[in-house]
Amino acid sequence: MPFGQYDVDGYDPIFEISVGGMLFTPYRFNSSLKSFIRDLFHDNLLHLEAEFRTKHINYNYKGKVVENMTGLDLSCNNLTGIIPSQIGNLQKLITLNLSHNYLSGPIPITFSNLTEIESLDLSYNKLSGDVPSQLTQLHFLEIFNVSYNNLSGTPPSAGQFGNFDEENYKGNPGLCGPLLNRKCEGIASSPSSQSNIDGGEKETKVDMISFYWSFAGSYITILLAFITVLCINARWRMAWFYYISKVMRTCFPSFPLY
Repeated sequence: MPFGQYDVDGYDPIFEISVGGMLFTPYRFNSSLKSFIRDLFHDNLLHLEAEFRTKHINYNYKGKVVENMTGLDLSCNNLTGIIPSQIGNLQKLITLNLSHNYLSGPIPITFSNLTEIESLDLSYNKLSGDVPSQLTQLHFLEIFNVSYNNLSGTPPSAGQFGNFDEENYKGNPGLCGPLLNRKCEGIASSPSSQSNIDGGEKETKVDMISFYWSFAGSYITILLAFITVLCINARWRMAWFYYISKVMRTCFPSFPLY
């Protein structure tokens, strides 16, 4: 289902897209990408509806034609807003092209449901956030392009994503990691991680104070017990004093003991 750029005056296609062996001529719209909604009527069969508004006119596409389509091209328009997460319900999509628009917000995690997709182009938009790690579940993905957005973080490298390189991510200064040959430096720690660090430091200080107090208490207890034994047992007391005097003579021969 293509809605790309089209020369209305001459009806000559600017470019054509081949989906399933058929050539489609795209169009050009100034609009917002509306959400897909579910229609649970008609014998409880799932039907999806796509609403597209342009020039104050609503165009609705619904039924099996939406649910079973394998290609969706909305590239080279002036579409704004976030990408509807419900697009992830179109599980038979093989190609999805939303490039060259003004779409913002994060990449929907629901795209991980597009298990048959082979080509995903989100380039030249204003998407932000990170590249969801859940997209590594797309085992048939061969073409992936998110260049020239505002993405940040480290792209995933598992599965098919290990085959992508910096060409797929260029134009995103916030992205870093081995795939882009760019080290992740100067990343500020989140408040939660900072609080964990502060909590760990406080806990360490408390543990050391407890250790010092327990050590001092044990030392005093042992010393008092030793003195008590010497006071009660005369034999041990005499032996202890004899040992001390012997040590003193050895260390200080000239020191008078009596």
